[in-house]
Amino acid sequence: MIDGFPLSFFLPLVVHALAGLTTGVTGVLAFHAPKRRGRHHRWGLRYLWAYTVVFLTATILSVQRWPTDAYLFALATLGYGLALCAYVARRFRQKPRIQRLLGKQWVVCSHQRHDRVLRGPVDGLLRG
Repeated sequence: MIDGFPLSFFLPLVVHALAGLTTGVTGVLAFHAPKRRGRHHRWGLRYLWAYTVVFLTATILSVQRWPTDAYLFALATLGYGLALCAYVARRFRQKPRIQRLLGKQWVVCSHQRHDRVLRGPVDGLLRG
């Protein structure tokens, strides 16, 4: 026992605090890095790993004192879910739906003064 806390609670608490500090620092570094491959990507990945440790230790801590800390588990799940969704959305980014459907058969229309600007293979078909 350390300061009235059992060791099974104190050790995850220390790991949780250190991981939370790491999450904050790596989050700020990722935020301030230019948004392209390189530093932003590396710091963002480190942020996600640190947040994973925070989530796991929060789960351990909240299960040990479930009646009083259940809402903390809900907050940890929500926060980690949002961080994971952001990573997955960026990692598995797809082309916009219209580009997936039409591929290279795209049409750009400008409705300024009823002018149409047509590009691509369908240009000749529509003007024809």
